[in-house]
Amino acid sequence: MRAWLNLQGIPGCPLDCWDDGFPGDQVWVVANSMGPVGVVRASSLEKAYWAAVDEILPDADEDDPHIWEVPGDPTSGLADGYLWRASGVPSNPSLSSVYACEDLNGWGMTTIEEWNQHAEQEGFARFVTVEFDDEEDEEE
Repeated sequence: MRAWLNLQGIPGCPLDCWDDGFPGDQVWVVANSMGPVGVVRASSLEKAYWAAVDEILPDADEDDPHIWEVPGDPTSGLADGYLWRASGVPSNPSLSSVYACEDLNGWGMTTIEEWNQHAEQEGFARFVTVEFDDEEDEEE
């Protein structure tokens, strides 16, 4: 699966992808306050959310003492803006931390259809395009 952001019809910035589904499953756009940062295919919103946390959101700095509610105290729990990656270390080679950092200005997910419809209605040309590498099932 490959995805990218189209700017006024011109293929542009590639987006991180995670395919946790099957042909026909929903495609979700992961966006922060600056726009789309990734695409996930999954069978449910819950699976897509955890795939985004595990494989799309950026690493948190594990050496920063402010990652914890009480700075420097790991027993206090994670501070706001930090998430634990349930899968441990991500499969994405550009990520290496067991903690993810969320955008405190907001992040979320929407279906690719809703994202592109909103982009068209608002007149901003930031459409998301996805290509799949799925092989067709052979008919017997």
